[in-house]
Amino acid sequence: MEQTANIAEQQRVEKVAAIDKKETEAMKAEKEMRARAEQLKIAREVALDGKGKMKLKMPVRSNDKEFMELSYDFTAVTGMEYIQAMDSDPSASGNYGISTKQAITLFAIAAAKKTGQVDKQDILRDLFISDAIKAEEFAKLFFNVASAEANQRISKM
Repeated sequence: MEQTANIAEQQRVEKVAAIDKKETEAMKAEKEMRARAEQLKIAREVALDGKGKMKLKMPVRSNDKEFMELSYDFTAVTGMEYIQAMDSDPSASGNYGISTKQAITLFAIAAAKKTGQVDKQDILRDLFISDAIKAEEFAKLFFNVASAEANQRISKM
Protein backbone atom coordinates (compact mmCIF):
# COMPACT_ATOMS: atom_id res chain seq x y z
CA MET A 1 0.00 0.00 0.00
CA GLU A 2 2.82 2.38 0.92
CA GLN A 3 4.60 1.56 -2.33
CA THR A 4 1.44 2.43 -4.30
CA ALA A 5 1.21 5.74 -2.44
CA ASN A 6 4.88 6.48 -3.22
CA ILE A 7 4.32 5.71 -6.91
CA ALA A 8 1.23 7.94 -6.97
CA GLU A 9 3.17 10.75 -5.25
CA GLN A 10 6.05 10.35 -7.69
CA GLN A 11 3.64 10.51 -10.63
CA ARG A 12 2.02 13.63 -9.15
CA VAL A 13 5.43 15.28 -8.73
CA GLU A 14 6.38 14.37 -12.31
CA LYS A 15 3.10 15.84 -13.61
CA VAL A 16 3.67 19.07 -11.68
CA ALA A 17 7.25 19.25 -12.99
CA ALA A 18 6.00 18.69 -16.56
CA ILE A 19 3.40 21.44 -16.15
CA ASP A 20 6.04 23.79 -14.72
CA LYS A 21 8.35 23.01 -17.62
CA LYS A 22 5.58 23.71 -20.17
CA GLU A 23 4.69 26.98 -18.42
CA THR A 24 8.36 28.02 -18.38
CA GLU A 25 8.72 27.18 -22.08
CA ALA A 26 5.51 29.07 -22.89
CA MET A 27 6.72 32.11 -20.94
CA LYS A 28 10.07 31.99 -22.71
CA ALA A 29 8.37 31.69 -26.12
CA GLU A 30 6.08 34.61 -25.31
CA LYS A 31 9.05 36.73 -24.21
CA GLU A 32 10.90 35.91 -27.46
CA MET A 33 7.79 36.68 -29.50
CA ARG A 34 7.42 40.08 -27.80
CA ALA A 35 11.09 40.86 -28.42
CA ARG A 36 10.73 39.96 -32.11
CA ALA A 37 7.57 42.05 -32.37
CA GLU A 38 9.40 45.02 -30.85
CA GLN A 39 12.31 44.58 -33.27
CA LEU A 40 9.88 44.38 -36.19
CA LYS A 41 8.08 47.51 -34.98
CA ILE A 42 11.37 49.43 -34.81
CA ALA A 43 12.43 48.13 -38.24
CA ARG A 44 9.12 49.19 -39.78
CA GLU A 45 9.28 52.65 -38.20
CA VAL A 46 12.81 53.14 -39.53
CA ALA A 47 11.80 51.90 -42.97
CA LEU A 48 8.73 54.13 -43.10
CA ASP A 49 10.78 57.17 -42.10
CA GLY A 50 13.08 56.35 -45.01
CA LYS A 51 16.26 56.81 -43.01
CA GLY A 52 18.26 54.54 -40.78
CA LYS A 53 21.16 52.19 -40.30
CA MET A 54 21.33 48.48 -40.88
CA LYS A 55 23.96 46.30 -39.26
CA LEU A 56 25.08 43.64 -41.71
CA LYS A 57 25.59 39.93 -41.13
CA MET A 58 28.42 39.89 -43.69
CA PRO A 59 30.51 42.90 -44.73
CA VAL A 60 30.20 44.88 -47.92
CA ARG A 61 33.64 45.56 -49.34
CA SER A 62 34.64 48.70 -51.18
CA ASN A 63 38.11 50.13 -51.90
CA ASP A 64 39.84 47.73 -49.50
CA LYS A 65 37.43 48.69 -46.68
CA GLU A 66 34.80 46.49 -45.10
CA PHE A 67 31.47 47.91 -44.01
CA MET A 68 29.49 46.05 -41.33
CA GLU A 69 26.81 48.73 -41.25
CA LEU A 70 25.09 50.71 -43.95
CA SER A 71 23.29 53.99 -43.40
CA TYR A 72 20.52 54.68 -45.88
CA ASP A 73 18.26 57.58 -46.79
CA PHE A 74 15.54 56.96 -49.34
CA THR A 75 14.53 60.62 -49.14
CA ALA A 76 17.89 61.57 -50.69
CA VAL A 77 17.25 59.48 -53.81
CA THR A 78 16.60 61.67 -56.85
CA GLY A 79 14.07 61.07 -59.58
CA MET A 80 16.78 59.94 -62.01
CA GLU A 81 18.21 57.52 -59.44
CA TYR A 82 14.70 56.17 -58.89
CA ILE A 83 14.41 55.62 -62.65
CA GLN A 84 17.76 53.76 -62.62
CA ALA A 85 16.41 51.47 -59.90
CA MET A 86 13.19 50.86 -61.84
CA ASP A 87 15.15 50.18 -65.02
CA SER A 88 17.22 47.53 -63.20
CA ASP A 89 14.41 45.01 -63.78
CA PRO A 90 12.92 45.40 -67.28
CA SER A 91 10.68 42.38 -66.74
CA ALA A 92 8.81 44.31 -64.03
CA SER A 93 7.64 47.12 -66.30
CA GLY A 94 3.95 47.82 -66.06
CA ASN A 95 3.64 46.21 -62.63
CA TYR A 96 2.16 48.13 -59.75
CA GLY A 97 4.69 48.13 -56.95
CA ILE A 98 8.31 47.23 -57.30
CA SER A 99 10.10 43.94 -57.83
CA THR A 100 12.70 42.46 -55.53
CA LYS A 101 15.50 43.53 -57.87
CA GLN A 102 14.17 47.07 -58.11
CA ALA A 103 13.76 47.28 -54.33
CA ILE A 104 17.27 46.06 -53.58
CA THR A 105 18.69 48.40 -56.22
CA LEU A 106 16.76 51.29 -54.69
CA PHE A 107 18.15 50.37 -51.26
CA ALA A 108 21.69 50.15 -52.68
CA ILE A 109 21.35 53.65 -54.15
CA ALA A 110 19.99 55.05 -50.86
CA ALA A 111 22.72 53.31 -48.86
CA ALA A 112 25.55 54.34 -51.17
CA LYS A 113 24.43 57.97 -51.00
CA LYS A 114 24.20 58.02 -47.22
CA THR A 115 27.06 55.69 -46.21
CA GLY A 116 29.68 57.24 -48.48
CA GLN A 117 32.90 55.44 -49.49
CA VAL A 118 30.82 52.52 -50.78
CA ASP A 119 29.10 52.39 -54.10
CA LYS A 120 25.84 50.88 -55.30
CA GLN A 121 27.60 48.09 -57.20
CA ASP A 122 29.60 47.06 -54.12
CA ILE A 123 26.39 46.80 -52.12
CA LEU A 124 24.60 44.83 -54.84
CA ARG A 125 27.57 42.48 -55.18
CA ASP A 126 28.19 41.79 -51.48
CA LEU A 127 24.82 42.09 -49.76
CA PHE A 128 24.23 38.84 -47.84
CA ILE A 129 20.84 37.17 -48.35
CA SER A 130 19.33 37.99 -44.95
CA ASP A 131 20.51 41.60 -45.33
CA ALA A 132 19.09 41.71 -48.85
CA ILE A 133 15.73 40.47 -47.58
CA LYS A 134 15.61 43.29 -45.00
CA ALA A 135 16.82 45.84 -47.56
CA GLU A 136 14.02 44.75 -49.90
CA GLU A 137 11.47 45.10 -47.10
CA PHE A 138 12.69 48.61 -46.22
CA ALA A 139 12.60 49.74 -49.85
CA LYS A 140 9.14 48.30 -50.52
CA LEU A 141 7.70 49.77 -47.33
CA PHE A 142 9.15 53.17 -48.12
CA PHE A 143 7.97 52.94 -51.73
CA ASN A 144 4.40 52.14 -50.67
CA VAL A 145 4.26 54.82 -47.98
CA ALA A 146 5.78 57.44 -50.29
CA SER A 147 3.24 56.54 -52.98
CA ALA A 148 0.32 56.80 -50.55
CA GLU A 149 1.66 60.09 -49.20
CA ALA A 150 1.97 61.49 -52.73
CA ASN A 151 -1.66 60.54 -53.38
CA GLN A 152 -2.68 62.90 -50.60
CA ARG A 153 -0.97 65.79 -52.37
CA ILE A 154 -2.90 65.32 -55.60
CA SER A 155 -5.97 67.47 -56.21
CA LYS A 156 -8.32 68.39 -59.02
CA MET A 157 -7.95 71.72 -60.80
